[in-house]
Amino acid sequence: MPKKSNQLADLIFTMNSLTKEGMEFGLNSLTFIQLQTLSFVYRSTNPTMKEIAQYLHITPPSATSIVNNLVKLKFLKRKTNGNDKRSTNLFLTNKGEKELHKGYDLAKKHLEKRLDYLSEKDKREFIRIISKLSHIFEQKN
Repeated sequence: MPKKSNQLADLIFTMNSLTKEGMEFGLNSLTFIQLQTLSFVYRSTNPTMKEIAQYLHITPPSATSIVNNLVKLKFLKRKTNGNDKRSTNLFLTNKGEKELHKGYDLAKKHLEKRLDYLSEKDKREFIRIISKLSHIFEQKN
């Protein structure tokens, strides 16, 4: 792997760690992967367990474990699919949406503190590049 690729991979892992640190910091009671799950359900139209496992890049039993905990905490609800009784769709509850926004707010404040070291021009450039990468990755999925 070329040196630039190693550097990019390290930087991506660092940004992921900073985001995770911000979302799990303070008053938030959920883990990063639980918040990622809530975020995916929030942005999706009633996803299935299989879709959550694929999104998180984990096994279906691991996704089931995460979702079971979120259902127990009343952050998610399950509803059996009318067309296929073996399939259930997931919905975010009001309580889950509040917890997700709390996690987002904590992460945002945390990242803003970290990014304060950059000039406004550098912040805009950083956002432009991350947005471009995000768009490219979303098209490939």
